[in-house]
Amino acid sequence: MTDLSFFEKAFAQSEGVKRLYNDVCELRNNNNGTIKVCGLQGSSRAIAAHSLFCKLAKEDVCFVAVLDSYDDAAYFFQDFQKLSHNGILGNNIVFFPSETKRKGNNFVRDEDNIIMRTEVLGRLAHKDSPLAIITYPQAIAKKVPGAEEVSKRSFTVKENSCLDVAETENKLREWGFKPVDYVYAPGEYAVRGSIIDIFSYSCPDPIRIDLFGDDVESVRTFDVTTQLSIEKISSIIIAPQASSSGKTVPITNLFPDNTVYFTGNLAFDAAKIDEYKDSMTEDKPEDYIVGEAFLGLPCKNVVIECGVTQDAKAGKHTRTVSFHTSRQPLYHKDFDLVKSSFEEFNSKGYKIYIAADSAKQLERIASALEGIGAANIFTPLLGTVHSGFCSDDIKTCLFTDHEIFDRFHRYNMKENSARNGKNALTLKRNKRLAGRRLCGSFRSRNRYIYGTCPYRRRQFPSGIYKTCLLRRRHSHGVHQFPSQT
Repeated sequence: MTDLSFFEKAFAQSEGVKRLYNDVCELRNNNNGTIKVCGLQGSSRAIAAHSLFCKLAKEDVCFVAVLDSYDDAAYFFQDFQKLSHNGILGNNIVFFPSETKRKGNNFVRDEDNIIMRTEVLGRLAHKDSPLAIITYPQAIAKKVPGAEEVSKRSFTVKENSCLDVAETENKLREWGFKPVDYVYAPGEYAVRGSIIDIFSYSCPDPIRIDLFGDDVESVRTFDVTTQLSIEKISSIIIAPQASSSGKTVPITNLFPDNTVYFTGNLAFDAAKIDEYKDSMTEDKPEDYIVGEAFLGLPCKNVVIECGVTQDAKAGKHTRTVSFHTSRQPLYHKDFDLVKSSFEEFNSKGYKIYIAADSAKQLERIASALEGIGAANIFTPLLGTVHSGFCSDDIKTCLFTDHEIFDRFHRYNMKENSARNGKNALTLKRNKRLAGRRLCGSFRSRNRYIYGTCPYRRRQFPSGIYKTCLLRRRHSHGVHQFPSQT
């Protein structure tokens, strides 16, 4: 069974992708310009952008995609990850969110978002390329520390290198890291003999450094819930939380000069930046960029706009690239409608692919169609995208199982270690406190029998009832006391 990369290779051969790549190369030679892209529907926008990034990655070009909102960016990022599954560029795709999230009518700081932001800033400061950064206007609105400040407040741990434990501890304390017995949350570290556990803000998972003297024998990530190792890595950047107390600059200043921007509409992005800046009344206005400055990107970089563009605000080298795609039809679980639609597409020379994350789901769809006389009518793809589409350019349809069955497709952001760590720590504390309550309830036999324990709120008049109650408690691992009559 093939995966999504098979379909992407076919889509990359379309005339639209080829022309888009050629126009980007020509405008890069002129240092600026805007390309207007029309006709991309559904996840075809993410697939076209990923195909372009794969071509530009060979030239170490930074690719920045600015979507309309957090949800749009999350779905776009997930499509990028699915297309890069098991590929060499999988680790070069990062998500840059805002450091806050909306909770009701207010914005609160989110540690998972801060981890992802710090990771991107660290990679930009160390000039890690090629890099594809997926973000949205609210995320790039706030200024960030400069590259020199980020490099000054970080260090790299590599396998087979030297690491002084005392110096490392002093540096971590200076940066605000908290020494603990076991690491559960970002900004914590633990030293146990020759092992150092650090939860850096530049990595979604905490790391475990195994030392032999001052030599680093291994560097591994581990699960914050089970404290078990996940995978071995060659190097990692240790960095504290990105601070805005020093000199800050717009995030665009950290992007390389050869950056290519992929967005919907620059004017819309600028308006969203100003709207977010006005809503953050607790911060200083100078901590945020001005939306009008974002409109000047075409004067220095190549900008690809997939939404409605205003030619008056576009760069002097404006191009237009057209695709011919349409969204996946609505089937509402009606497989008779699916059969007739697929047969109509096949009669027009279209090849049909159905993408799903589960092989069993693909078998289920194939069995349902085979039961109504439509066997081998589609090609299964393991790994799905957010929204299906039909491409008239390459005579191909990419449909998704969740849209066929009318199911909500939820994105899954992997950077939730901070939240998992908090849950694990809370569970550990609750277990410890629960044990103390049970032990305290057995200090006096009379207390347990007459019900002053918080688990026993009424008196028990008969000895028979007391005996049954004690036996039931014993089945849960609590010692049984002899009944009193």
